[in-house]
Amino acid sequence: MAGSATLNRLELSNNRTTRYHKLSHDPEKIEACLLKMSVRCLPKGAREVVLDLDAMGHLLHGMQEGRHFSAYYGDYCYLPLYVFAGDLPLWAQLRTSDQDGAAGVVEALAKIVPAIRKRCRKARIILRGDSGFCREEIMAWCDAQHPVVYHCLGLAKNSTLIERLEPALADARARRCLSGAPSVRVFVEFEYQTQKSWSRARRVIWQSRSDECRR
Repeated sequence: MAGSATLNRLELSNNRTTRYHKLSHDPEKIEACLLKMSVRCLPKGAREVVLDLDAMGHLLHGMQEGRHFSAYYGDYCYLPLYVFAGDLPLWAQLRTSDQDGAAGVVEALAKIVPAIRKRCRKARIILRGDSGFCREEIMAWCDAQHPVVYHCLGLAKNSTLIERLEPALADARARRCLSGAPSVRVFVEFEYQTQKSWSRARRVIWQSRSDECRR
């Protein structure tokens, strides 16, 4: 069923007024089928489920509908959204690249989390992603689901954060000089809030290395 001819008919079936209309499909049912089949593979007694978010640029090699140039990937591409639980794909949503990588995440989580809770009633769910998903709407949604849903998201560097991390960086460099180790890591924990985008202060854990600054 994954043959190119079948997939082509499925794609063209959106226009039911043409002679190419061969297969009828319901996108929401296809979406629900993937989620249902993947969630049923989770152990019912799981105490913790980690969800990994990923917005992966898929380069295009033609004049596909909805193509856009992405400066990050340096070419025309799509930007689908994926959500995995370990090696289980729970969500695969095709998107154009003319939008933020976090677009549609809250709507996806609103379907994924209830499905997991139905299967794993006592599981704590941890949402994990890079700085592209560190958005107020996602964090606020997770906060509203506490204590069921937690989040661990990357945080992009800025001048305010670097200033607060200077003592930790100096400490890491000093320890490296004294120990002779190739690299030394120092962890720092503090409360941080942006000036406008975040609704409240949140806990930040930062890893400072003697040779560079990493979150």
